Amino acid sequence: MFKSRKTSSTFIKDFDKRKEELKNELFKAEEVNKALKCIAPISEEMHKAPLQETANIIPKLFQNIWVMWWCSPQHYRNPKHLKEIIKKIADSLEDKCKKEIQKHIDLIFNGEWTTCIEAVENSVHILEVFKTEFAVTQKNVREYCVAKNLRECYPDSEHPVDWDVLEKEQNDMFAQMKNFVGRCNNLFEICECISQFMVKT
Repeated sequence: MFKSRKTSSTFIKDFDKRKEELKNELFKAEEVNKALKCIAPISEEMHKAPLQETANIIPKLFQNIWVMWWCSPQHYRNPKHLKEIIKKIADSLEDKCKKEIQKHIDLIFNGEWTTCIEAVENSVHILEVFKTEFAVTQKNVREYCVAKNLRECYPDSEHPVDWDVLEKEQNDMFAQMKNFVGRCNNLFEICECISQFMVKT
């Protein structure tokens, strides 16, 4: 009779390693899914709202982003991923503004410049509110973290426990938005110029 011997299999070791990796990936995916549920309803509300009502939704949006950030220590607590989600939302807002302006821009040379001016003004206001609310939320998160001593509570945290790390990322996060606001201001001047020299039909 042959006696079985315990052998060390590299295949089994690799399998166990891969098993742990998959468990970690599944945990991260579940965390991300849970976190995104924090902003899904308010994002949908903002998407469906008329342009002139969008600015009023942005403060609540950032409150939900704060909750999402706190509920996701492994993913959105990472500054890279937090920056990505904020930039993605900013880009979607810009697209919404662009589509609204495009509805009215062809009417400018028919003397109907007032609706285009209104769309441009609303767009600039919305994007400025977005940047302002980001700064307000960043300040609120910092004050909350200080009040709760979170930096001391999580000294070994893999990721920062506030949003201050995004301070140096703002130019990159809002570069496209800044350019778009500049173009909006140029269009506003064109509309004003046309209003001075064209008789409204």
